[in-house]
Amino acid sequence: MNAVKKMVRWFCVCLSFLVLPFQASALDQVTLAYSPSLSFAPLFIAIEKGYLKEQGIELKLELFKSGSEAVAFAANGQIAGIAGGIGASNFNGAFKNMGVKIVAPMAIQPTKGAPAPVLVRSDLVSEIKSPKQLKGKRIAVGGGAGATGEYMLLRVLEKEGIEKKDVTLVNLAFPDMPLAFLKKSVDAGLVPAPFSIVPLEEGTAKILVPVCTPGEMVTVLSFGEKFMEKTPKLAEGMVAAIMKATRDLVRVGQYNDEFINIFLKYYKIDRDKLVKIDLYDFDPDLRIQEKTLREMERVFARNEQLTYQPPLPIEKIVETSFAAKALQRLGPFKR
Repeated sequence: MNAVKKMVRWFCVCLSFLVLPFQASALDQVTLAYSPSLSFAPLFIAIEKGYLKEQGIELKLELFKSGSEAVAFAANGQIAGIAGGIGASNFNGAFKNMGVKIVAPMAIQPTKGAPAPVLVRSDLVSEIKSPKQLKGKRIAVGGGAGATGEYMLLRVLEKEGIEKKDVTLVNLAFPDMPLAFLKKSVDAGLVPAPFSIVPLEEGTAKILVPVCTPGEMVTVLSFGEKFMEKTPKLAEGMVAAIMKATRDLVRVGQYNDEFINIFLKYYKIDRDKLVKIDLYDFDPDLRIQEKTLREMERVFARNEQLTYQPPLPIEKIVETSFAAKALQRLGPFKR
C-alpha cells in the first residue's frame, strides 16, 4: 500500500512539472514603452478588462527616460513598441529605416475641453488677449525640439503669422511648469493636464487656447518591425484588444467609476483632480490620420527639424494592416 502511495505521489510530482511550464507560457510576455498619460486610456482599459489576455498577451509597461531610447529598444527587438507622441524623430527614423512604424492612433485632440491648453500668466491677460500677442514672449513647452508639444504650439503661432524665431521656447518638464508660472519665469506655456490644473486653481494662469490642433491625433501606438515580423499574431491581437477597449471608452464618452478606478492605477493623481481632466477623443476604428502626419511633416520641415526633403512615402511611416485586420474581426463600430 505504501508503495502505491509513493507511486501516486511521484506521478503527481511528474505531472506538475509537465503542467506548470505550460501554464506559465500560456500568455506571451510583451513589453511596451509608455508614459502615464490619459492619452493612452484605451491601453489601460485593455489591460484591466482582460482584453489583452484574451489575445494571449501578458503586457508589461515600462517607462523610458527618452523617446529616442525607447525607439532604439523597439528597433532592435528588445521591446515590442511604444505608446507615445509623434515628433520629428518619427519621421527622421522612418527615413533612416530605423524599423519602427505607427500602427494605430491613440488620443485625438478634442473640439471641446482643454486636455492640453496654452496658458498665459494671469498678470499678463490684459496684455496677451490672443495668440497673436505671444510674439516676443517666453513660452514653456515640454519634450524638447521636434516633440509633439512643440508642433502643437508652432501650429497655433503659425496661424497668427508668428515664426519660431519670433518667440523664446523654454523646454521644461511638465511637472515644473506650475512653478514657472508662479515665479513668472515664463509668460505662457503649453501645459497638459493634470499639470495645468495647479496654476489654474492657484490663479497664476488663465487659458489662452483650450485646444491647439482640434481633431488631430497627438499620440500613437508604434511597433518595432522585428516584433511585427516575428510575432504578427501578437501584433494583430494587441491592436484588436486596444480597438475593443477604445470602443468601450467611446461608448461611455465620459468618466465612470470603472474607468476612474482603472486610470488611478496608472495615473498617480488624486481622484478629485483626475475627474477635472478633460478627456481626449478616440477613434473606435483606429484609423491613422495621414493628413495629420503630412501636416506635422510640413511643420517640422519648415522649422528645419527633418533630415530629408519631404514628403516621405507614407508606407515608410505607418503599418495599417493590423488595424485593418482588427476592424475586419470586430466589424465597424456601432454605439
